[in-house]
Amino acid sequence: MNAKSVFGGTVSFDEKVRLDRIRVFFGLAKGNMSNILFGTVLIGIVLHIGGASAYTLAIWSGLIAVGSVAVILFERYVQNIGITVRNCEGLLRTRIALGALIAFLWGIAGYLLPSQGTQVQDTFIFIILSTLVTVGALGYAAMPAYYLILDAVSLIPLSIKFAICALSSGDRYYLLLFVLSLIWQSVVLKKARRVSRTVIDAIEVNERLKDEIAEHERTRTVLQQMAQRDPLTGLANRTLFSDRLNQTLALAQRTDSIFALLYIDLDRFKPVNDRFGHAVGDVLLKEVATRMLDCVRESDTVARVGGDEFVVLLREIVDTDSAMGVAEKIRLALNDVFLVEGHEIHIGCCVGVAMYPGHGRSEIELASHADAAMFRAKQEGRNTIRLADPVRGQDTT
Repeated sequence: MNAKSVFGGTVSFDEKVRLDRIRVFFGLAKGNMSNILFGTVLIGIVLHIGGASAYTLAIWSGLIAVGSVAVILFERYVQNIGITVRNCEGLLRTRIALGALIAFLWGIAGYLLPSQGTQVQDTFIFIILSTLVTVGALGYAAMPAYYLILDAVSLIPLSIKFAICALSSGDRYYLLLFVLSLIWQSVVLKKARRVSRTVIDAIEVNERLKDEIAEHERTRTVLQQMAQRDPLTGLANRTLFSDRLNQTLALAQRTDSIFALLYIDLDRFKPVNDRFGHAVGDVLLKEVATRMLDCVRESDTVARVGGDEFVVLLREIVDTDSAMGVAEKIRLALNDVFLVEGHEIHIGCCVGVAMYPGHGRSEIELASHADAAMFRAKQEGRNTIRLADPVRGQDTT
């Protein structure tokens, strides 16, 4: 299942889910300095009470301060550059590494205490670290790797200390702490993995919903285009052209501007189908549409309203000469030779031009006069342009 293009490729569903998870992770990780500060202060107080030297505490807290500043600067950097498919994995690894550094400094705090008589302090450090890891496991459920690393670099070193103390001194209290730490880690991490699965499932559901909505939008756009566009040439069809013409009429009435309506009928098109087949005729019509579009402005509208019949709406033109100039440009473009699938084809066209308001103030009147002018051009010879007959009492300039 592929998604939108990124850097010339496509993003799979799994990659999009991964990207969303990383963005959720960074959103939760942003501004978590209060938790880091709170944990550091509590552990620092315990170390001070337990008899850790001022020099040792200064180095330990200084390293955490450096790590915290690095986290702040890195989060600002991420905010500035944004998280994309291309850079998300590298940013995630860096952020996890910075968080793991601080967690490791927490984890070795128990080794900074004197070797004897610190059971109470070790217990408090265990309570603080277990609480911090629990908060991390719940808060960063979208990224299980992060809280697993937090546990590995903080609680496992402390659990090892408990085991060493229990073995070296035979102190059953440390044996109890060691067993409790293992049980706690097993229970909390198992629960955390269930929460993570729920969060990740929710992200996947959300991504699927976004894909379905995007697909519905694409389908709606395609259906809308099918309803308003000629399926062969991609030009406007009668429905869209009529809507554009009515909009232009309303604008012209408000602003007292003029516009032109061109009716165009191709010369010698039927023999092309008879001689070369409809496939060649279809390609020729596409080429005709392209040339006509090249002759008008983006604000103008070109439509196919019949087999070889086209109409052009020229909005807000200066005068009749401007409209006749565009008509002549189209006539010359279509009179030039077409090379279609190895065949040199000559067609040409006849153009009828009607002006608003000189030749009518409604869609029906303008269409009638433009069609009549085009019919007169066909009668008078091929490859011809004719302006609609003047309407009594109207200025056609």
